[in-house]
Amino acid sequence: MVAGKKLVSEQIPVTDDREGLPYQGEITMDTILYKYRADEDNYLVYDVKRNAMDLDGRTVRSYCAQNFGLGAKGILAGPIMRNDHMEMTLYTPEGRTQEICGGSRDIARRYLRDAGYEKDLDVCPDVSFVGKVFCFA
Repeated sequence: MVAGKKLVSEQIPVTDDREGLPYQGEITMDTILYKYRADEDNYLVYDVKRNAMDLDGRTVRSYCAQNFGLGAKGILAGPIMRNDHMEMTLYTPEGRTQEICGGSRDIARRYLRDAGYEKDLDVCPDVSFVGKVFCFA
């Protein structure tokens, strides 16, 4: 449970937290995150064009938490159009912004290509897509 949300990957069925039984109520999807790995570091990608929720420090800290969250070195949010090219913002596990470099830059480029925003972008072969995570209210 992260900040009052259920985290469910594509492989895990949604269950009711109280009884462990399949959830029978209405499910609304709040957020979709994509998990990538580069240089043994995991990062989450939050697509601002495909999600309605605004990221804040508390949410970022919850999602990145190693023990109770998704365990990530940070969250890349974007794409944001600046000066005729797309950029992404890196949030640290503490919820602060930081300059994108190294593995996080490689992941940002790979996501922009995978999502179809920059189809001709060259990407690092060492970056791998780990999975898609759905967060439900």
